[in-house]
Amino acid sequence: MYKLCGGTLFVLLLHSAKKFYPRKSEYYYLSDALKILYPELPFTRTLDAKITLNVAVNRFKKCNKNETSSFASVFCDDSLKNTLTANIEENYGKLLNRSEEYVKKFIETESNKDVLFVKAVIEVILNDEDISEETTFHISPDGQSVSKEELRSMNQFYLPSFLLGVLYYVMMNISDNWKGEDTYNEWCPPVPGKKERPYKANIGENSSRNIELLPKPISEKEQPSKPDSTKPATNLETLNRKYSYITNENKLMIGEGSSTHIHRENPPQIASDDKCFLLLSYIAIKNNLDNLIGLYEEVRAEYFSTYGNVFNTQLIESYLKNNSTLKEKYCSSFQQLKRLYDRLFRKFSNISLLNDNLKHFFYTADKIIEYISIENLLSERFILKEFKELKRELYVCSQRLLQ
Repeated sequence: MYKLCGGTLFVLLLHSAKKFYPRKSEYYYLSDALKILYPELPFTRTLDAKITLNVAVNRFKKCNKNETSSFASVFCDDSLKNTLTANIEENYGKLLNRSEEYVKKFIETESNKDVLFVKAVIEVILNDEDISEETTFHISPDGQSVSKEELRSMNQFYLPSFLLGVLYYVMMNISDNWKGEDTYNEWCPPVPGKKERPYKANIGENSSRNIELLPKPISEKEQPSKPDSTKPATNLETLNRKYSYITNENKLMIGEGSSTHIHRENPPQIASDDKCFLLLSYIAIKNNLDNLIGLYEEVRAEYFSTYGNVFNTQLIESYLKNNSTLKEKYCSSFQQLKRLYDRLFRKFSNISLLNDNLKHFFYTADKIIEYISIENLLSERFILKEFKELKRELYVCSQRLLQ
């Protein structure tokens, strides 16, 4: 199994990097990456005067327990970690700016290497048994955390915040760089008669995940006063648009009747970073719903094979008490959906009652969660067409919020 540490993360960074520096200047790739977190550190000397910077970098990359490296020592410094914790909470924007600069300077974005880097890092995280499902990474553009479990269903990322979040996790949690030694040896096997050990792995290349990298959110100063209403906006365009104007669509239909909610003249604004968080959360919720609906026929078929085409509370309770891998899989995915919803609601609860679009989004999501519970799934009340209509309504709500 692969192990995530500073050395293995650096190997994946090198594999995705532009090749404008000489082979012996990997020092620049590493020192600038660490300066995303610690810009004040010079990284111009080693612990041992007899060891050059390039040797120290190579030792760090190899994750060798018996060879010390001044770069590995940074991950063990508690005083630096305390400083970093304060910075990530108080100055996240500055750290993200440095990560954006690093990506622009070092990462090959003209080819598919940037996407491959994200796929590779995710593959390592998901295969690292030392990282629990509850472990979180601050990879959202606004600095919010995403658990390993939630990471499994995500497919859109902002590369600078992704890099920053993973780098921050490694710095704060993995002080033993040697944990990645076996992983490095598998990725970069020794070549007889040569000192160089080129990268031979294909991490991320066989992944079926459809990863999409989001563009940089537009800053408030760059926002147009009003969007071009003659041009249909895409998800990514609406993601980058500040909600600083009132849409021409002033009425939002609720349910099937003719009653309407009139938008307030000045609804609370949703900041650009919050919109990015909202989009990523909606995507995770949508993927989770797709997974549940993919399981629903199998769950109902398993129930019918045992109890026949009969719906009653006692039989459903009996089914839920029985051991069933399929049932447990469905219930686990359903609980993940509830956690995604709760996390999103905590984020926006302060304005959810003042913004009609946001209020309707949560109202619809709440109905979906109730509708797709396994108890309702195994009842006569569940109609797939109605569920799809609710899912479509949630999509419409999300588009209104991202305008």
